[in-house]
Amino acid sequence: MLVELTQFAMLMGDTLYFKVEDETRPAYEALGGKRFRYTTKRGEVTVRARYSAPAEILADPDRLCEWATQALATARASGRR
Repeated sequence: MLVELTQFAMLMGDTLYFKVEDETRPAYEALGGKRFRYTTKRGEVTVRARYSAPAEILADPDRLCEWATQALATARASGRR
């Protein structure tokens, strides 16, 4: 049995991040979603393809499911795991 794993979300601390693309990114930005950032010895790195799930979405289970489904489709379409 073959199981395909697709990373469409990640939880860092208390923040949920979803995979985004050019078409889905504006919806995150409009609701206050932020790019995933982390710091290395060389400085700060910004990940353009991961945005935090806006609080408004986290508060609504139906919308959260819709956004998670959209993020999964985005991740599958990108071909990256």
